[in-house]
Amino acid sequence: INNGTWKLVEPPLGTKPIGCMWVFMNKYKVGGSLEKHKSSLLEKGFASKEGVDYLETLSSKEKWVTI
Repeated sequence: INNGTWKLVEPPLGTKPIGCMWVFMNKYKVGGSLEKHKSSLLEKGFASKEGVDYLETLSSKEKWVTI
Protein backbone atom coordinates (compact mmCIF):
# COMPACT_ATOMS: atom_id res chain seq x y z
CA ILE A 1 0.00 0.00 0.00
CA ASN A 2 2.84 2.40 0.86
CA ASN A 3 4.41 1.82 -2.58
CA GLY A 4 1.15 2.50 -4.42
CA THR A 5 1.14 -1.04 -5.87
CA TRP A 6 -2.46 -1.69 -4.91
CA LYS A 7 -5.38 0.00 -3.21
CA LEU A 8 -7.34 -1.61 -0.37
CA VAL A 9 -11.08 -1.55 -1.13
CA GLU A 10 -14.23 -2.98 0.44
CA PRO A 11 -15.65 -6.13 -1.23
CA PRO A 12 -18.91 -5.84 -3.18
CA LEU A 13 -22.10 -6.25 -1.14
CA GLY A 14 -23.10 -9.88 -0.61
CA THR A 15 -19.59 -11.28 -1.17
CA LYS A 16 -16.79 -12.38 1.12
CA PRO A 17 -13.08 -12.06 0.36
CA ILE A 18 -11.32 -15.28 -0.63
CA GLY A 19 -8.91 -16.40 2.07
CA CYS A 20 -5.25 -17.11 1.54
CA MET A 21 -2.46 -18.97 3.27
CA TRP A 22 1.32 -18.92 3.32
CA VAL A 23 3.15 -22.12 2.33
CA PHE A 24 6.77 -22.38 3.47
CA MET A 25 9.24 -24.84 1.91
CA ASN A 26 12.94 -25.64 2.03
CA LYS A 27 14.88 -26.26 -1.16
CA TYR A 28 17.85 -28.62 -0.87
CA LYS A 29 20.97 -29.09 -3.00
CA VAL A 30 21.80 -32.46 -4.55
CA GLY A 31 24.13 -33.23 -1.64
CA GLY A 32 21.32 -32.72 0.89
CA SER A 33 22.41 -29.35 2.27
CA LEU A 34 19.92 -26.50 2.51
CA GLU A 35 19.97 -24.24 -0.57
CA LYS A 36 17.25 -21.71 0.36
CA HIS A 37 13.95 -21.14 2.11
CA LYS A 38 10.94 -20.55 -0.15
CA SER A 39 7.49 -19.16 0.56
CA SER A 40 4.33 -18.72 -1.49
CA LEU A 41 1.05 -16.94 -0.84
CA LEU A 42 -1.80 -19.11 -2.17
CA GLU A 43 -5.49 -18.32 -2.38
CA LYS A 44 -8.02 -20.81 -1.09
CA GLY A 45 -9.69 -21.32 -4.45
CA PHE A 46 -12.13 -23.92 -3.19
CA ALA A 47 -14.14 -21.10 -1.58
CA SER A 48 -14.56 -19.11 -4.82
CA LYS A 49 -17.59 -19.15 -7.12
CA GLU A 50 -17.43 -18.99 -10.92
CA GLY A 51 -18.76 -15.72 -12.31
CA VAL A 52 -18.55 -14.01 -8.91
CA ASP A 53 -14.93 -14.36 -7.78
CA TYR A 54 -13.40 -15.33 -11.12
CA LEU A 55 -14.25 -15.45 -14.81
CA GLU A 56 -11.62 -17.92 -15.97
CA THR A 57 -9.66 -20.74 -14.41
CA LEU A 58 -6.14 -19.94 -13.29
CA SER A 59 -3.69 -20.95 -10.64
CA SER A 60 -2.17 -17.86 -9.11
CA LYS A 61 0.75 -17.92 -6.75
CA GLU A 62 2.51 -14.91 -5.35
CA LYS A 63 6.15 -14.95 -4.33
CA TRP A 64 7.42 -12.99 -1.36
CA VAL A 65 9.66 -10.84 -3.59
CA THR A 66 6.54 -9.77 -5.54
CA ILE A 67 4.79 -8.63 -2.41
